[in-house]
Amino acid sequence: MSNANLLLNDLNAKNRVKELLKQKDEIKVTICNMFNGEEKANEILSKLNEIEIEDIKHLTDEKVDELLTVNGELMSIPEDYKDENEYLFKKDLLLYLLQADAMTKDIEKAEEELNKAIEENEKEVNDLLAQHEGSMISAIRAEIVNKGELATTDSLKKTHSEVLNAFDDSFELTRIFDIYSTLNTGNTIRDFEVNFNKVYRQYASVNKRLNITFDLIKFGGLEKKFLDEKYHKHANLFIFIVMKYMAKRNGNLSRHTDGVFCSQLCTNLYLLFTETLEEEYKTQLISNITKILDLFM
Repeated sequence: MSNANLLLNDLNAKNRVKELLKQKDEIKVTICNMFNGEEKANEILSKLNEIEIEDIKHLTDEKVDELLTVNGELMSIPEDYKDENEYLFKKDLLLYLLQADAMTKDIEKAEEELNKAIEENEKEVNDLLAQHEGSMISAIRAEIVNKGELATTDSLKKTHSEVLNAFDDSFELTRIFDIYSTLNTGNTIRDFEVNFNKVYRQYASVNKRLNITFDLIKFGGLEKKFLDEKYHKHANLFIFIVMKYMAKRNGNLSRHTDGVFCSQLCTNLYLLFTETLEEEYKTQLISNITKILDLFM
């Protein structure tokens, strides 16, 4: 496994664990609100132990009330539901509780598997980062440089040089700035407002050809999250600019240049959004993004 894949897989796993913990907490809060506390919910859940989800709708009204009774007290429900649909609502409560419990168990299983993978790679990841003062970007770049130095032919050396330039430009964004500084930016603004979906489909097709799994569309809201207010009017303009650039490259694609540039830019944005991009690189990336957006102001 390459250094890049090792580090990104580790980061993805750790961020996925955070997402799972958040989901589990949200489920817990919802259950506590619906059942007047975790203790009552757990008591009711213990009585549902022998009941399958598909059996809930067949329960008698008496059985439903029995299940919703804790310490001799029937759980109260909102006044709005105390009508002919009262027991439909109560059954929905029981159904949600069972489904939420199943979801929580699935989350905990996934969390356990991810933590196991993180633990297995922990020493290798820590050793690699230690060699580069904790910098993931520096570790990935060093691997590219090293492969270039080991290249045995002029052709391979040229390829690795192109890869390194594309990697660096995922922060510098020179290719994007240079081309848009020569174009009528008004046309891009019109496309952004009218043809966003069309351009996105073209970009997605290019992404597929380059075998890039990341998608720029995942980084919507960049302007509002990281940039000054003057850039908020056209939220998502930056990712559209890059998508349009990649879409226009359709007939001249290169995995060594376009593929590396777009893939690493997506990685950079992922690190930015997950607050794991080192400050030096974060400052550089945001500065060059605003430099491009200033062409459209």
